[in-house]
Amino acid sequence: MNDLKKLGEEVKLKSMIIAFNELLNDPNRIKPEPPTFKDWTNYDPDYYHLNGLLKTGRNRTLTAIDPACGYCVEGYEYIRDGIHPNAISCRNCGKLRKSLNRLIRAKLPNDAINACISDYEFDSKDQENAFYHLMNWSRDSMIPPGLLMYGKPGNGKSTLLYIIAKHKTADGYNVKYAHHYHTFEQQKSSWNKKNGSNHLDNFLYGVDVLLLDEFGGLGGGTKNYSDWFKNTTIEFIGSIYERWKAGRMAVVITTNVYPSLMKNTLFDNNYAVLSRMQDMFKHPIEIKGPDRRPALNLHSAWK
Repeated sequence: MNDLKKLGEEVKLKSMIIAFNELLNDPNRIKPEPPTFKDWTNYDPDYYHLNGLLKTGRNRTLTAIDPACGYCVEGYEYIRDGIHPNAISCRNCGKLRKSLNRLIRAKLPNDAINACISDYEFDSKDQENAFYHLMNWSRDSMIPPGLLMYGKPGNGKSTLLYIIAKHKTADGYNVKYAHHYHTFEQQKSSWNKKNGSNHLDNFLYGVDVLLLDEFGGLGGGTKNYSDWFKNTTIEFIGSIYERWKAGRMAVVITTNVYPSLMKNTLFDNNYAVLSRMQDMFKHPIEIKGPDRRPALNLHSAWK
């Protein structure tokens, strides 16, 4: 014991203390800025993009940026319960992080980054009422909303889907955004897998709000759908209807195909699917507004 040096007499420690004091007393040293603390407890999904929380992804879908919190480490606070420390979700940014994770899983396209209700112009009072009915829907409701919007391309139908996704994921719901044609292409790709499952088998698993865009294909698709496409669509609608009827999933569909044309070309006047569509979407809403996309250059090769 007598041979051990006292801690304060350790040469290396003394050198470190002297160097640290010199640094503190240096008038030219750059003092670090104190950490910034931002309140994320009350956030508005309309302003994700203005707060730098979203960015465009390389795979054509949105991705999220972790919020700058200052109170936690990667979304977790460490507290002591007796002797052992415990990690809990950050009480400042934890809810926001979960909302952003749900939004990313919804797989919105990159052009959804700026979509917000404060900039959206409703086409009609019926559309506005249907939107807020969906916004106010909760899992405790007996019958989930079913909304079908149809009309010409470019008049804001898809934008409203993006807005719905942002707000319902913030409310704690699992949302899935999908494009009719792309979903079926993924179904074909899944046939080559050797695990025995296909894409549509798991498509609706755990989904609370389904947002199905461009039903019938981009711009209305074609009047000559293949038998496989028609039959798969009919079965697809059957699966969607079962989950909706059980009170487990709200459904919003947008399409450029008018219901009367859809009945003849896509459903082959199949009574079973028509009755299900009518039950889910009792009053389809026609969107008549003008094309909000930039007008074609009439002097170009596209005229």
